[in-house]
Amino acid sequence: MRIKWSVGKQGLILLLLAGVLGFGANALRPDGLSLTEECFKNDLSPVGANQPVVIALDQARELFEGRCARFIDTRSAEEYLWGHIQGAANLPWEEAAQGRIGNLSQQQRDALLVIYADGESCGRGAATAVELHRQGFTQVRVLINGWSLWTANDLPTEIGPPPF
Repeated sequence: MRIKWSVGKQGLILLLLAGVLGFGANALRPDGLSLTEECFKNDLSPVGANQPVVIALDQARELFEGRCARFIDTRSAEEYLWGHIQGAANLPWEEAAQGRIGNLSQQQRDALLVIYADGESCGRGAATAVELHRQGFTQVRVLINGWSLWTANDLPTEIGPPPF
């Protein structure tokens, strides 16, 4: 009986240690996952049938503030340099349309991506979302007129090249 208790006790200690290390590593990462339910207040079901899911500014703001999504600017590199959503990556839609996905990696296929461009009738964001979904990205959202809406609401922006 003593052997079973010892093995069980060791297993429990290892499980607790793994949990502490996992949560600690997540907390120390600059791009760590948010562990609150605030990230999931709205329906964030996977995109289906190559149809991009459009989200509203308030949903995008929640995702940004909770660090629950990666933002992708589909405007040109020049437009991106002049200003973009803080922390956003740049993937010009022309590159995405040709199958070049830049710095997006295999590990990010299930990551929540918010795609934006500028202009209410601009189709760059939606076109990029469809292409990313075609390439296996399952959690793709589009913020229509994203750049204009973001700046009009004084949300965090930055200028210059990508942070990576």
